[in-house]
Amino acid sequence: MCDYLKLSSSFDAFFLCTKYILQVSLNDDVAQTRMKQIFNEMISKQKLDLRLSEIVLILKFLQDPLPENENEKKSTEFIHSMVETSVALQDRIKSYLTKLIIKETDLTLLYDLFQYYNPILLFNIDKQTYLLKIFNQYEPRSFGFYTKWFRYFLCDKNYVETTQEWYYFEFLINKWLDKVVEDRGLFRQIMIEIDNLIDQLSRVENNKANNRRLTYFVKNIIDRNFKRSMRLGDF
Repeated sequence: MCDYLKLSSSFDAFFLCTKYILQVSLNDDVAQTRMKQIFNEMISKQKLDLRLSEIVLILKFLQDPLPENENEKKSTEFIHSMVETSVALQDRIKSYLTKLIIKETDLTLLYDLFQYYNPILLFNIDKQTYLLKIFNQYEPRSFGFYTKWFRYFLCDKNYVETTQEWYYFEFLINKWLDKVVEDRGLFRQIMIEIDNLIDQLSRVENNKANNRRLTYFVKNIIDRNFKRSMRLGDF
């Protein structure tokens, strides 16, 4: 029966089929070992489609509440274990994300990926390093890309005021500013949109003890605008 798993072409289908087989194999160690083998084989042979949306689906699945029914709970825990102990899956996710050229349409899923971050599956993917890598990709970026990136990764509602988090924010916002300032047309669009960007950051800072992120952003974009205008003679 386990070989029916090989007919799956997506992780979602594989998980559903696994749950079905576990209804009659929940206490069968041999069957469970075979299911794990097939899972790793299909990943290694790229028989299961892996895209950004699939990775997010897997991460979300790992964080979903466990079923109350005892047998369903055990089945889900088995699948969680199968996923988290798969070195093949870890390696393939790392390879995929390393090669992925991030486009504007990917930003929502990329945000979700880090919201559902799993330290086992994404062991080799550091959030700050990965976000920085995006700016080093030789890919044309639109105004929409930079405003969405700002909203998702600089207006993080889960930000906690610590020395490390502040360092990350400061580092990323300066990289964001570096990219938008170097393109004259893009920077003009950003300045036209500046009130909206300030509002977005202000809303997530509203309940914080201080508005350090907002103050830093406003000060630095004004400084960048002034220096750029002086350099280009826009006055």
